[in-house]
Amino acid sequence: MGSVTRRSHYVPAAYLQFWDIDGVPNGRNSTLWVTSEKGCMKRSVNNTAIQSWVYSRKNPNEAESYFSEFEADWSKLIKQFLIGKQPKNEIFANLLLLHSAYFLLRNPSIESKGASERIENYKQSIELFWREILLEGQQVSSLNAAAHNMNTIWSSHILPSSTSQFVTSDNPSIYLQKDGEISMIILPITPNWLVLFHKKNIKMVRGKVLINDIMHLNSYVSLNSNREIYSRDEMEESDINSFRKWTDSKLPNNNFYSDTELSIEVVPYPSYGMKFSFIE
Repeated sequence: MGSVTRRSHYVPAAYLQFWDIDGVPNGRNSTLWVTSEKGCMKRSVNNTAIQSWVYSRKNPNEAESYFSEFEADWSKLIKQFLIGKQPKNEIFANLLLLHSAYFLLRNPSIESKGASERIENYKQSIELFWREILLEGQQVSSLNAAAHNMNTIWSSHILPSSTSQFVTSDNPSIYLQKDGEISMIILPITPNWLVLFHKKNIKMVRGKVLINDIMHLNSYVSLNSNREIYSRDEMEESDINSFRKWTDSKLPNNNFYSDTELSIEVVPYPSYGMKFSFIE
């Protein structure tokens, strides 16, 4: 009888590896800086963002195998991007957009309700989320049609950091609500790159982020986190205090899914007056 996977990553090691302190992603063997209310410390990716029986008690190995396919795709996709060999822009953007939903819905910040296990509720909810949120309720007959329709709804931008680096968290996909609807999605992909999706009715005024923008983006990361921030560099005491301030400012949410329902409350934009200079 083979071993049972008891502790699973709810933020994939394939994602976290790109915050390796030496800048050399190496899967679970990578090391990053973890900031929590206790302070900032080094930790291996293997022991970061894990939880026992998070997806299934009945078939944890099957759940782990299910997610491993997406994780391998993510690792390959970002490594290709870093050497300039990613797929065509539209395909690359759609893949990142879909992954942002994977990361959001597999996170334990969303409660799993009902008799079904989390992995089954996840499978039901991810398709509903794609259709209702990413495709605005449109019915499509194929993946190609879905990709085309997403391109008519969402614009995408890969934004570089400048003098400061992007951080990420134990809940890395940040969905922002503007004017009563989910209008922006932020996903850091490495310490030096972040992907921003926004509805077509939001105007992008430039493709460069300023230092204040990076501060705001990292603050939204903190607001969206559960309890931990991940970075390539050690955080200074002032940054740790800022993280504590944002975690104290968070309001409880009512995020859950079951085999019949999906409820997602997202971060309002702007929060606490934090507006990005690169959009109108």
